[in-house]
Amino acid sequence: MEKEINNWIEESGGKYRLMRQAVHIILKSISIEESLNEMMVMKGGTLLGVKHGSDRYTKDIDFST
Repeated sequence: MEKEINNWIEESGGKYRLMRQAVHIILKSISIEESLNEMMVMKGGTLLGVKHGSDRYTKDIDFST
């Protein structure tokens, strides 16, 4: 998923690029913390953007535990 996130960031411009870089930092932090990455499942608009190329804009990252 790292490559997909990097592509998602590169595809954005202006103010969205900074937001996407911040999302990347948060997701990377969660992924390296075993107590979080084993119990959190990403969902919502951010996941659609990263995995499926959706241009739907969202200001949050949705997770289920």
